[in-house]
Amino acid sequence: MNKRQPWHLPPGTPYGDCGREAGMDSSVTKAALDADSRRARKLARSAAVLAWSSGLGFGLPGVYAIEHLVRHGDIATFLGYPTYGHGVFENKLGIRTTVPLLFAFVLVCAAECHAGRLLWRRERAGGTLALALLPVETVFWVGFSLPYGPVAAAARTALVLRYLRVSGGGTR
Repeated sequence: MNKRQPWHLPPGTPYGDCGREAGMDSSVTKAALDADSRRARKLARSAAVLAWSSGLGFGLPGVYAIEHLVRHGDIATFLGYPTYGHGVFENKLGIRTTVPLLFAFVLVCAAECHAGRLLWRRERAGGTLALALLPVETVFWVGFSLPYGPVAAAARTALVLRYLRVSGGGTR
């Protein structure tokens, strides 16, 4: 009686026929699957850390900026630079920084943290969410003249795309 190992994948699924044509045994197939799984985990978790750094790095100061704007009626400054004002929104488009605008940005940052949570758990929805948030985040980063955002997003996007490719078509 041929018992199936818990890691055995049925033929026709990704990696299910891996090695059969070359005459490899199932231990070689298992080793290949384990290596891909470790690689996918590293990619997903690296992307999650970048998502959290962007979400928290912009979201927490955004909460402070809302509080400062409500309390003082103007934009907070840090080391002499305006935190969320006097950027493209205001100088080029004439859109003043308001509480609803800042709140919308903080919500996008919270969604980015959620994408990081999903990525950490290796759920493909996290990668999809991170990619879907990218254009919205870009509008805010450019609008508020935040130079760090696009740099972190480029690295995160590269990691997410590689993760999605390595993880195949499954949900995990």
